Amino acid sequence: EVAAAAAARPAKFATEILFMTLYALHIGTQRVAQQCDRVAKVVRDDTARRAVLDEQRSALSAHDDFGARNLDRAIAALDQQLDKARCHSLCFGVQLLDPVAVGDTLRLYAAVARWLVALLGDDEDDSRPRMAYAALPEYVLSDTAAYVRFVGEHAPRVLATHAAHVADVVAVWARLLV
Repeated sequence: EVAAAAAARPAKFATEILFMTLYALHIGTQRVAQQCDRVAKVVRDDTARRAVLDEQRSALSAHDDFGARNLDRAIAALDQQLDKARCHSLCFGVQLLDPVAVGDTLRLYAAVARWLVALLGDDEDDSRPRMAYAALPEYVLSDTAAYVRFVGEHAPRVLATHAAHVADVVAVWARLLV
């Protein structure tokens, strides 16, 4: 009866804004974070390749001009690629890892987490999902986990400054997994 009454009421403006914000984070921040992860992997891989090329270059004898020139060209090309990838990484980092933006995003995810815990209630025997929980888009929990992992990997100090919000997020994961 309560669920029917809730379904009959029109959605509140704040609810619409919440879900629009979660969707904007899903299609914007999460996709850019994935791209940033790919760029970070390119930087790691190319840096390792650069070290191998440096070892090969130092191992060449002084009389092998042809091999040295080829390696020098390969190193120069790799350096250009690395510079471009590092530039992209810095551009992503400025936008995604801004401490204020991270704090605001973690506060939002923490508020959603607290809301989910409140919806789940204290009744451990009630295994039926609540109707309000069913309204939450499927991607929100996975996005939250991906965002906390991303910030933890790329900016652990920023994440540490928001430990209380992270604790709220972890609490909902623990509650859902039990």
